[in-house]
Amino acid sequence: MSCVWLSHTLLSDGYSIVVLLGEPGAGKTTAALHIVAHDLLRRGVVKTYSEALVEASRRLFLGATTEEFVEFLRAQV
Repeated sequence: MSCVWLSHTLLSDGYSIVVLLGEPGAGKTTAALHIVAHDLLRRGVVKTYSEALVEASRRLFLGATTEEFVEFLRAQV
């Protein structure tokens, strides 16, 4: 599965942080993995989509609190 249409729209507009909100089980994590994976593949960071999914999982923030999110952002700068 690839979210080319969604990731292209988000990333071409210059977004570097995307927040997905919704009910548990709505597919937020799955969508985020594919958005990041597509961008990694598009930029040549990885060679295959399988590699992109593994790398995307390492780069995503999946915390639950605002404090964890702020700490994650600080670590990225």
